[in-house]
Amino acid sequence: MFIDPGSSMDIIYEQCFKQLDPEDKARLEPVDFPLTGFCNEAVFPLGQIAFPVPLSDGEHSRTVTVNFMVMLATSCHDVLLGKRSQREFSMITSIPHAAYGFPTETGVAILYSSKEVMYVDDEPPAKVAKPSAPNEPERWVLNEEYPEQTILLGHSISPAIRIQLKELLSNNKDVFSWCPTDMTGVPRDIAQHCLNVKPSAEPVAQGIRSLKAEKTKMMNEQVTELLNVGILHEVQYHTWVAIPVMVQKHNGGWRMCVDFKNLNKPAQKIATRFQKSTKS
Repeated sequence: MFIDPGSSMDIIYEQCFKQLDPEDKARLEPVDFPLTGFCNEAVFPLGQIAFPVPLSDGEHSRTVTVNFMVMLATSCHDVLLGKRSQREFSMITSIPHAAYGFPTETGVAILYSSKEVMYVDDEPPAKVAKPSAPNEPERWVLNEEYPEQTILLGHSISPAIRIQLKELLSNNKDVFSWCPTDMTGVPRDIAQHCLNVKPSAEPVAQGIRSLKAEKTKMMNEQVTELLNVGILHEVQYHTWVAIPVMVQKHNGGWRMCVDFKNLNKPAQKIATRFQKSTKS
């Protein structure tokens, strides 16, 4: 057993958990959050399990029920007592004396650390190349017809939640728009947007801007695509004119946007009332 004042959790390592009786192993409860170490590497425990832990110095003793996290890792210690169990024991640590003291019904028990350590004889597993770093998100293809459109799943999601999330998205992938033809719009009887511009505002017509050949080509392709599916249609405006601009995305592609800054200035602000929350 190792008492670690720097660990926030109480740990049972793999070699100790394997020696438990089947009845005790059956009491293992699932955990859906990771534990983070010194290098910020998130590791998911096998589960959590509670055991009574008796500590005695031969004269005074005390027993406290400790909730352990079961880690699939090999250590020279079977059990690690962290800050939680030390708080339950009301334990005080003396580093110069390498001792731990805690109160009992018969007095104060004092435990002294031992310098003898049992080494693990198992050879360390060979290092294998990982497909991605632990902190990198998983790029998952939801629709096989559009493999270039991926979904990012964070590394901190537990395996159980990850499976449930993928199943949920797969069963409802028809609600996503995979191409411009899927964007059929919203009927006006359900929702309609209008510009709330001040009546005294003077219309602004932005001038024509020259774009590079690459941006012009991408803009023409996107406009043609939206025209073909009926999302855009040609009109003649002589009052408000906003020029489209091309913004580069993080993956190197281009997104067509509209410069509405001249229209936003005279737009009337909509007052929204928020209910103030009070703590009871």
